[in-house]
Amino acid sequence: MSKGVKFLLGKSVTDLYVVGKEIKGVKIGRETIKSKVVLLAPGRSGSEWLHNVGCKKGLKFSSRGLDIGVRLETK
Repeated sequence: MSKGVKFLLGKSVTDLYVVGKEIKGVKIGRETIKSKVVLLAPGRSGSEWLHNVGCKKGLKFSSRGLDIGVRLETK
């Protein structure tokens, strides 16, 4: 955590902490974790949840195409 980054593995975000129209943190159960920068990466399984929660809070989301990477190894 020397650069101020903290990973909370095995936790599930239950809500977004929004101030005005900006996401300023996340909620994990009753705990609110505030941050200057919030990286949202819900993946396919959480994208609908994130969209629904964001819309309830008055946020607008845009989505772009899906990037798929392929790795090929030969001997």
